Amino acid sequence: MGSATARKAGSSEALGRAQGELASTEKTKAEDESLVQAQTEECRAKSAEWAARQKSAAGEMAAIAKATEILEGGVKVFAQTKAVTRRSKNAGDDDAQDADQERRDQLAGYLQTMSHKYNSFSLSQLAMSANADPFGKVKGMIESMIEKLLEDANKEATQKAFCDTETSKTRKSMEDKTM
Repeated sequence: MGSATARKAGSSEALGRAQGELASTEKTKAEDESLVQAQTEECRAKSAEWAARQKSAAGEMAAIAKATEILEGGVKVFAQTKAVTRRSKNAGDDDAQDADQERRDQLAGYLQTMSHKYNSFSLSQLAMSANADPFGKVKGMIESMIEKLLEDANKEATQKAFCDTETSKTRKSMEDKTM
C-alpha cells in the first residue's frame, strides 16, 4: 500500500509537470499563431497597397513617358518675318532639332536687330529669352519626378522583401515549436 501510494504520488507529480508544460506550450503556440495571423494580415494589406501603388505608378509612368516624348520633340517658336523658312519634309529628329534651333537663332537675331534699331530693352530681353531653352526647367522637374518614383518603388520592394522574410521566419519558428 505504501509503495502504491508513493507510485501514485510520483505519477501525480509527473502528470502535474506534464500538464504545466502542455499549458505553457499551448500558450506559446497560441501567441505564435496570433503573431503569424497578424503578420499575414499586415503582409496582405501591404501587398494590396503595393498593387495599388504599382497600378498608380504605371499610369504616372505612362504620363511621364508621354510628357518626355513631347518635350523631346522640341519646342517650336514662330514669328512672322519677311523671310520665309524652308522645311525639309524628310528630315530626321536631329535635323528637326537643328532646324528648330536655327529658327530660334534667326528669331533672336531679328529681335536683337529690332531692339538696336528701336533702342528697346524689352525687345533685347525677348531676344535672349527666344534663344534660351524654354522648357529646360520643366524637363528638370520631370527628371527629378522620375527619380523620386524609382526611389519609392525600390523602397517599397525592400519593405515587401522584409515582410516576406519575417513571415518565413515566423512560420519556421512555429513549425519548430509545433514539433
